[in-house]
Amino acid sequence: MEAKHKLSHQLLVTIPSTMSFLSMAIKDSARGDLGVTQFRILSNIVNGTDRVKDIAEANGVSQPAISKMVELMVKMDLISRERDGGDRRSSVLRLTFKGKEIYNSIEQGAVDRVLTKLKQLEDSEVREIEQALEKLEKFVV
Repeated sequence: MEAKHKLSHQLLVTIPSTMSFLSMAIKDSARGDLGVTQFRILSNIVNGTDRVKDIAEANGVSQPAISKMVELMVKMDLISRERDGGDRRSSVLRLTFKGKEIYNSIEQGAVDRVLTKLKQLEDSEVREIEQALEKLEKFVV
């Protein structure tokens, strides 16, 4: 039981600092084009979460806050709303051409920043982290 207690503590310490590192990588790559929350919205849409309600839930943010952000991003021509044929009250979000370009640019910059850190590790350490992340993903999903 001691190992599980230690792991619980480690997760509470490690995950926030990892998120801070990733947020800084995104911020630096965005160069003021987008905030981290806006990038996460684009990322949600790219990865199949394409409704305001679901994006709010995935990010732990209120639906009105995400709706407001989405409206701003529509005005910025980063995303578009398409009516859902099955539910007239609901709309599906899609990235525009401009949104895809900005998303891809920021993602590549952030990946490059993370890669710089990963290059400091031995191949065996990279494999260990990869395996641990796969297990963690199964655990939290």
